[in-house]
Amino acid sequence: MRQLKHIGLFDGIGGFSLGAHHAGWETIAWCEWNAFGQQILRHHFPNAKEHGDITKSDFTIYRGHVDVLTAGFPCQPFSVAGSRKGVEDERHLWPHVRRVIAECRPPWVVLENVPGILSILQPDTVAEVDLRHARSPRIGDTYDHVENARRAVHRKVLADIIAELRQEGYSLPSGAMGEPMVFCVPAASVGAPHQRDRIWIVAHRDANA
Repeated sequence: MRQLKHIGLFDGIGGFSLGAHHAGWETIAWCEWNAFGQQILRHHFPNAKEHGDITKSDFTIYRGHVDVLTAGFPCQPFSVAGSRKGVEDERHLWPHVRRVIAECRPPWVVLENVPGILSILQPDTVAEVDLRHARSPRIGDTYDHVENARRAVHRKVLADIIAELRQEGYSLPSGAMGEPMVFCVPAASVGAPHQRDRIWIVAHRDANA
């Protein structure tokens, strides 16, 4: 069986690449700006091509040569431990992850971030929801009276990320109602002595994309 090729963005000290190694994959490139992390990555993956600053790196050379791209993109814009500036935070680097995905178009994309990404909102943006056919979650009957036919709701950053993945030709697993699914996997679930919830997004490129 052919060995899968992996690229790790924001690879830190190589957590994703180490997991890829244990899965039998080959890490052909990594991207990490931290000098200490780079030293660790060079030691463990000497044959992988190095990239430092993602904002200045071109990944088009990997198109057709990578199977899985992973990215634990910076969590500071979303974490409840910070100021939660979201897309207004200078460390919001999802747009560059999307650019890299578009450049190398891997069949599989695996993204990781903190649970705070589930609730962070896009600033000063709203989406309209049609309530004229809303159904009661308690009894299943249609509402007879709706004061406003539409309700304005703030868009969530995560919803935009999923929408942008779709624009690039990727699909997520679907729930019973067809909704895209993301996964919360705590460190404790794999034997670690602490909870450390993390959100995982797994997307596959559509065959015709």
